Amino acid sequence: MRKYLQMFEIHPSGWLMLSVLFFFADLDEFLIVICCVLVHETGHLLALRLFKISVRRITLNFTGVIIWYHEFCLFGFREAVVAMAGPLLGLCFGIVCSYVGNLFDWELFYLMAGCNTILSLFNLLPAKPLDGWRCIHALWPNAAYVLSVCTAITVAMVGVWLMYEGYGTALAIMGIILLRQEPFEYDGRIRKRSTYRKDAY
Repeated sequence: MRKYLQMFEIHPSGWLMLSVLFFFADLDEFLIVICCVLVHETGHLLALRLFKISVRRITLNFTGVIIWYHEFCLFGFREAVVAMAGPLLGLCFGIVCSYVGNLFDWELFYLMAGCNTILSLFNLLPAKPLDGWRCIHALWPNAAYVLSVCTAITVAMVGVWLMYEGYGTALAIMGIILLRQEPFEYDGRIRKRSTYRKDAY
């Protein structure tokens, strides 16, 4: 863990995102979001370690956490496992939090369970650059791009409908952001993998 902390850096846009999140959420909600993101990224890091893939650095920007790693050993089944590790660990952690919340009637653990579940399920959507898309792209690359566009359009349309129904603008904004996402970027030896993070927890 200490090694990963030494690799971690926060981009100026990451500080902006944290400031916005802290401003609109109380302290408990802010800490819950941070905890959920840590659990999610820990899943990815554990999977990378399982396949003995070295991590170069970890950065936080306005769109979320980015893990930079050597990509030449990561493709196909391995890529799918790494992609699914984050959401699956988040769902497992959410189940544990729900059990503890029911056992001791702690509202904090209910919120933790809900946040982990929302983050994990959203990341399972097959839209670029979410983890669900990464998994499908690793196994069936030709289908991944079609699914990505269809999913992003669906999210945007549902979000607009919910916005007009008075349920807020979060999902509509997410749909627009997903429609504007670019494919993964390559610079030869290093692959940039972006784990998407919702702005409205």
